[in-house]
Amino acid sequence: MGENKIKKKRPVVGILTGSFNSDYPRTLIQEFDTALTDSDLDVDIRLYTGIEATLFFGNYSTFDQGFDKHWISIFEYSHFEDLDLLIVAYGNIMASHPHIDAETFLPRLPQVPTIIIGNDTVMPEGYYIMIDNYLGMKENVDHLIEVHGYKNIAFVSGPKGSPSADLRMEAYLDSLEEHGMEIRDNLIVYGNYSNNVDPLIEELFDRNVPIDAIVSSNDEMCNAIYRVAKRRGFKIGTDLAVVGFDDEEYAEEMDPPLTTVKQDYRLLAQGLVFMISNFASGRGISSLRIPASCVRRSSCGCSYETVSMKLENRLRENPDRYFTHDGLHHMQQRNMISALVLRSVLTESANRRAFFTKLAHQMQDIGAKSSYVLLLEQPVRVEEWEDFALPETMRLYMRQDGLQCQGYDAANAPVVEHRSVGKYFKRRRGVRMVSFLLFYDVYQYGVLAVEIPPDDVLFFYSMSLQLGSALRYMEMAEERERVNRLLEKQNDMLDYAASHDKLTGVYNRLGVMNRIPEFLTEHKDRKNFVMMVADLDHLKQI
Repeated sequence: MGENKIKKKRPVVGILTGSFNSDYPRTLIQEFDTALTDSDLDVDIRLYTGIEATLFFGNYSTFDQGFDKHWISIFEYSHFEDLDLLIVAYGNIMASHPHIDAETFLPRLPQVPTIIIGNDTVMPEGYYIMIDNYLGMKENVDHLIEVHGYKNIAFVSGPKGSPSADLRMEAYLDSLEEHGMEIRDNLIVYGNYSNNVDPLIEELFDRNVPIDAIVSSNDEMCNAIYRVAKRRGFKIGTDLAVVGFDDEEYAEEMDPPLTTVKQDYRLLAQGLVFMISNFASGRGISSLRIPASCVRRSSCGCSYETVSMKLENRLRENPDRYFTHDGLHHMQQRNMISALVLRSVLTESANRRAFFTKLAHQMQDIGAKSSYVLLLEQPVRVEEWEDFALPETMRLYMRQDGLQCQGYDAANAPVVEHRSVGKYFKRRRGVRMVSFLLFYDVYQYGVLAVEIPPDDVLFFYSMSLQLGSALRYMEMAEERERVNRLLEKQNDMLDYAASHDKLTGVYNRLGVMNRIPEFLTEHKDRKNFVMMVADLDHLKQI
């Protein structure tokens, strides 16, 4: 994936993750940001976070099919960055889109030294950092069998072909085999790692096979297991044991608290910083494997603790942990701000330079250290069955750095080529830029790049969706203006043809009759004037 060397004083590191609406990438990047801040490492970060698949919307999955058309495109825009090192959360990206594979996905990315998060087999010639999925999962399945004596243990897997899902499935199967238990296909179902797998869990129960416990390949699918079990009258922790994987923040606040496998994001983030530091210093990269640990709570049948007891304990430890009225009010304000920004810039939709200049000022007002809008030369229509073809150039239409705000029109927008966008970014220490795809339905426009902390990613992600709508509106307004100008030109030509003689270009009878009222109005201050209308016979013969 390229030689292990750098060409610039300050390395630029690209990070590719799945959507920030998932806990895994959000927590990982927050911990990474903390670890990077605590270190003395001087690198620039470029984060490309994938957009939602329709599965995020659950029952509203047909709400915007445009997401699936464009989701992978954001990663290809990393070619416009002059990256020295690439970090790819491949398993996390694949979780929402299991149809992709490393053989087709990775070659479309910049060919630089690459670290894969979560798997050691995706790119054998590269580097990896991963939590030990296998041992953590196996230890919890062993616990269900050896401590609680469960015999009928179902498994809700992640997507088929997902590296993390395959390892966790292998741990489940090995544990059953080592304990002499039968492996039954009717106790295994394949989910998609999302919160919206209720029909899959209903199907598992409808098979009318005895189930003592359910092992889930991640914590998010446990939410669906809890909901379905409650609807069917099962009490988690007594009638039915449930264990997950990841130890997301909400896991210990579920009712009952969830037994799971802890992925130590802090250690994972520190490991990434260590690998980047070695790369930047020229010492070379070595792959890392980080141990996972089991977290035993009430859902597996261990000491029962209600969610109210857990919340009371957590509040006692940290009274500021949960949202106050002020915190909720702040979230509502942010949502309103996003809508107001869109409304403000749309008032300038007839003028690109004014539109992007106002947007730059708005970005500065809402706290972006710096921000940039890069658009394709022409919007690209991407159908569901088509692959996005990355262009060779884009144009920089907006640049905001602190208080400096500038917008461009089509005539003077700078042309940006592959590996060259960084020269337009402010070269301060430790710039951490996040890129968002700009699209609307089947139309793709480019990217919004913003220098923000991880906590602001979801807010600007929402804003990027609205900005995509604004760009579509502006495109339609420009097309309407172009059509209006064309119609005006055609109407002028028709008016001229109807009022002038083709051969001489002088007024014909209709033209003269239409001109007389105008002539009288123009010369109303003059008392005397003479007008002569002549009819010349046989002029065409002449």
